[in-house]
Amino acid sequence: DWADGALRTERGGVNPLAIDIETNPKEQKILCVGFAGSSDLGVSLSWNWELKGLIKELCGSSQTQMLQNGLYDLYWLKMFGVSVANYQYDTMAMSHCLRPNNSHSLAFLASLYTDEPYYKGGDDEDDEKVWEGSDWYALLEYNARDCMVTYEIGWEKLWPLLEAQGLTARYQQHYRALFLPLLGLMTHGVQINQEIMEQEYGRLSAAARAAQRHAEALCGRRLSRVSGAGRQALLRRLEGESGSALEKAIARLRTPLDQVERELSALGISDQCLASLLYKDWKLPVQTHRKTGSVTVDEHALRTLLQKVEKRGDQTQALFVQDVLAFRHLSKLKEFYSPARVDEDGRMRCEYSYNTRPGRLKSKKNPLGGGANLQNQSRQAREMFVPDHGCLMVEIDLSQIQARFVYVMAYKASGDQKLLDLATSKPWVRNIHRQNCVEMFHVSYDEVTDEQYYKGKITEHASNFGLGAEHLQEIFLKGDEGVRVSLKECQELIARKFAAKPGILDWQQAIREEALMTKKLVNAWGVELDVT
Repeated sequence: DWADGALRTERGGVNPLAIDIETNPKEQKILCVGFAGSSDLGVSLSWNWELKGLIKELCGSSQTQMLQNGLYDLYWLKMFGVSVANYQYDTMAMSHCLRPNNSHSLAFLASLYTDEPYYKGGDDEDDEKVWEGSDWYALLEYNARDCMVTYEIGWEKLWPLLEAQGLTARYQQHYRALFLPLLGLMTHGVQINQEIMEQEYGRLSAAARAAQRHAEALCGRRLSRVSGAGRQALLRRLEGESGSALEKAIARLRTPLDQVERELSALGISDQCLASLLYKDWKLPVQTHRKTGSVTVDEHALRTLLQKVEKRGDQTQALFVQDVLAFRHLSKLKEFYSPARVDEDGRMRCEYSYNTRPGRLKSKKNPLGGGANLQNQSRQAREMFVPDHGCLMVEIDLSQIQARFVYVMAYKASGDQKLLDLATSKPWVRNIHRQNCVEMFHVSYDEVTDEQYYKGKITEHASNFGLGAEHLQEIFLKGDEGVRVSLKECQELIARKFAAKPGILDWQQAIREEALMTKKLVNAWGVELDVT
């Protein structure tokens, strides 16, 4: 019945076929594929040569298909030669369309829309864990149950809610229309120049190790944490120590020595070792996280300490902190060039999802565990991406679009004509950020200095979205310029900005009032965020 689409609903039409897969990501294996044409009948088919033909027939049938976070499942199936022909419904997408700032996991949706006892496994009912059971028939039952729950949530609960609230057109336009294009992007991937990738990865790795060794030479100690007596003994031997006790501890290692040596050489700078050195041994002012209040050695903390030790003239400590910052920068940059991100065919792939509060796309590693977030690649690393044959890669950069967009919204809220003039000004006639500096620092357009331009631009973006002086100070310190701006000056910069553009404050106040009065916010795409 499922294959020929014979199941009917009381509302008319054809029931969708719910599909779900279970996988072993570590071994990159599909374990089974489940199907359900109702909320009380499901079947799970083991992924083997005998049943693969039936799985392909069901997935390729003309019956509409329903999945939970289907791009993940379809990626696996596509990579193993199975196509899902009529993917129309997705419970995660339907839930997101109804209430974007909810959780959308199957475990959460089941607790909200069904009477199904919790069955997802693990101690935390809100944490959907990868299947780790050893009972094969229990796994098949689990898979079939996922399909039946997906069917019940999607077809019996979420779709009627979308119809009742008039959201089916939005679902079709903003979600369903993206299923196949996004899957195509995910499975096609981007070609990588592996020669450039490997060269840069090696160069950056060597530079990071050099920065770490120089930092360790300055402080006179190792900054890596090594666990296990055998590994600690091998490290001491590599550093020139000897003795029978070391050799006995090394002999007890089960991992091959060459592999352990590679792991030891790749160890980075431990935050715990660094905090102990800076705050206990060197007695530098303890830095705490702005939000949590916990002791930290993050980038903001290190740049703050660098300003302090440079001010008092301690060159050794200043060079040490610079080395640590360089190590972290190089270590982060080399991740973009990691060969482990590339598949065997020389392409890098990712997974896209629309599961964000504002309704925009996000990206992360692909479902098989390779690849990376392809929406957030370092500009320096872009040279390794290669267009397909006969194609070009194009970068589209809209001139100061974020500020212009804010000015238009603020003009609508305040009626301030100056904001509209700024938003619609021609970029080749007037630079918005330079013009902002004219009003903030009371200088002529041609006299704006680089420092004023930088401070004015950062302040403009930060204050547009309500960031305070402490957060602005942190942004300055963590930015490319890495400058420390006093809290008093940050407060003055924000005050100057709003004195020049009071209409921005009117817009921010209008948003607060909208949230208080309606208990929701609506973005430019019509997506409603519940703020109750």
